[in-house]
Amino acid sequence: MCSLPPKRLAPSPHMPLLAVPQTAEPPRKRRYELWEVPGGLQCSILGTCLAHQDLVRLTRRLRLSIEDGAADYEVHAYFVREASRPGEVARVLQKELDRRFEGQLRRVGRLKSDAELGAFWKEAYDNGRIAGAYWAVMTHAHVSEEFRQKAFGDVHMLSHVLGRTTHAAAVKASELEGRIEELEAKLARQAERHAETIAARDREIARLSATRTIVACYSQENGRAAAPAVAMVGGHRPVARERALVAARERARHAEAAVERLEAQLRRIARSPTYRRRRAETGAAETAVACPGAEACRLDVPPRRVLYLGGRASAIDRLRAIAASVNAELLHHDGGVEQTADLIDGFVTRCDVVFCPIDCISHGACERAKALCRKHDKVFVPLRSSGASTFKRALRGVQP
Repeated sequence: MCSLPPKRLAPSPHMPLLAVPQTAEPPRKRRYELWEVPGGLQCSILGTCLAHQDLVRLTRRLRLSIEDGAADYEVHAYFVREASRPGEVARVLQKELDRRFEGQLRRVGRLKSDAELGAFWKEAYDNGRIAGAYWAVMTHAHVSEEFRQKAFGDVHMLSHVLGRTTHAAAVKASELEGRIEELEAKLARQAERHAETIAARDREIARLSATRTIVACYSQENGRAAAPAVAMVGGHRPVARERALVAARERARHAEAAVERLEAQLRRIARSPTYRRRRAETGAAETAVACPGAEACRLDVPPRRVLYLGGRASAIDRLRAIAASVNAELLHHDGGVEQTADLIDGFVTRCDVVFCPIDCISHGACERAKALCRKHDKVFVPLRSSGASTFKRALRGVQP
């Protein structure tokens, strides 16, 4: 009995079909390429991870040229534009960043949770290694969008902080440069004065040596031994006499200068309209001719010599002109800034009035001048400020 061939069975609607194998989802990329970084963060990445010098070096590798006068921002903008699309420039930038921050890339690739990434980011931020950590966080695909936004925010705010810090540092540097120039000028002036002091010392040594030789010769000519003369010089007795003679000559020169000033002052007074008017009013022509100083005593003549102690060096010429306008001579001592404080004694004894601006002088110099004025019966006038108008009012107030 022949068997019939089996019928081809049509698929029943109740019979399940064989499962068709599903196409597997393509595996997620482990890292983004530079031009694939989401959010358009190429500008932030290049600005944080590469310096301007790095971009200039890459232009030579890419055989590009930078136009003369091109700003740093223009170079940065060109690379940002090229980094946003696949191409030779973007691939060179990708290789450079991967090579430079290879260690940070491997470390971030091993981190899984946001907590681990947060600890890594905080460590890099605190240690100032933002560039490598930022590149690794922005290009690893497993980093969450929230953490990527946090890293971007930290870098963005850090740029503001660095901008303010850089500006403050530039201002401070400018101030320090000015201070350095001022100190260098001051050192040059001090060196010049020291050289003059050394030269004066050498001249004094030569003068004393000559004096010693003269004393020795004088002793020999008078039948005395040279040894006692030399011993007498060693005992400082001739030296003391020589110093006294020098001091007497100095006082004589000052007296002669004072006489010349008084005579010039009397001549100015005699030519002044005020003197002539008063002379006509009083009718004392003979008395005025015989003694012009008597009429000068009745005029408003300021002190013939005043000392200005301290103040600002740049204003001394202005103060000297104010003093000269009222027939006064201004002496100045800087209060110990560059001139020694020991010179204050000589200045005080040579003047009639001492002006001391309390806002621009050391406390010790002011007290010393005040004590010397009390000792030598001089007028001591403390000034509220070192301004020219304050000095002018005070000078008028002490006119005899």
